[in-house]
Amino acid sequence: MRLAEMTTDQVVQYLVKRSIVAIPLGSTEQHGSLGPLGCDSIVATEVVERACNRTGIVMTPAMPFGLSQNHTSFGGTVSLRASTLASVVFDIVGSLSGQGFRKFLFVSGHGGNRGPVLCGLADAVACNPDLRCRYVPYWELPGVPEAQKELFGEGNGAHGTATELSIVYHLYPDLAGESKRKIKKHPPEAPAGCVLGPEEWARRYPEGLVGVDPSVISDRAGRDILKAIVDSLCKLISEWEKDAS
Repeated sequence: MRLAEMTTDQVVQYLVKRSIVAIPLGSTEQHGSLGPLGCDSIVATEVVERACNRTGIVMTPAMPFGLSQNHTSFGGTVSLRASTLASVVFDIVGSLSGQGFRKFLFVSGHGGNRGPVLCGLADAVACNPDLRCRYVPYWELPGVPEAQKELFGEGNGAHGTATELSIVYHLYPDLAGESKRKIKKHPPEAPAGCVLGPEEWARRYPEGLVGVDPSVISDRAGRDILKAIVDSLCKLISEWEKDAS
C-alpha cells in the first residue's frame, strides 16, 4: 500500500472505496552514540507500514526532515524551519485532497514536528473545511504510554528514548551492542516549556540524549513495544474510517 509504488490507475481505484492516507513523519537528527540519525524516520515508517499492511490503507513515503534546530550542533543533523515544515504539510494535503483524499493521518516519530505540522494542518482545513486531519505521535497512541511504563519504567527518557532505540535495535540487531557498552543514565529533561537553542542543548546534553537509561533497552522490548504501537494504530485507523464525521 505504498503510494510511491502504485500507479495512477491504482490510486484512482483505491479512491473509489476509501479516502484515507497515512503520512509518516520523521527527522534526520542526532541520537547520540546509541542511535542512527534516522531513528525517528525508521520507527515512524515501520509503524505506519505495518499498520497499513493490516488495514489496507495507503501510505506516502516518509518525510525524512523535521524541526530539529536544537540538535544542529551535532554532526549530521538536518533541520527545516518551522514555517518550511508547515508549508510542506499544507502542500501535501493540498495536492492529495485535490485528487479525492479526504482523511489525512500524520504519524510522527519526532516530537519537534508537532507545532509546525499542526499549523500546516490548521491552514489546510481552513482552506477546505471538508477535510479531516489528525496528527498522532506514536508514543501518544492509546495504551502506548502504559506499555512504555511497563517495559522501561522511569528509564524511557525524552530524546533518544528506550522505546525508539529498542525498536531500532529490534529491526537492526547489529546496532544493539552499543547500548550495552555505554550504560549510563543521561541527564534529565529540561522543565516543561523550555525552548533550547543548539548551543544550550549541547551544553546541557553533551552526549545528545535526554533522560534515557540504556540498561533498559533491548531488542525484545523493541519487538513488544512495536507490536503495542501498531495494534493501537490499527484500531485508531479502523475507528476513524467508520466515523463519517
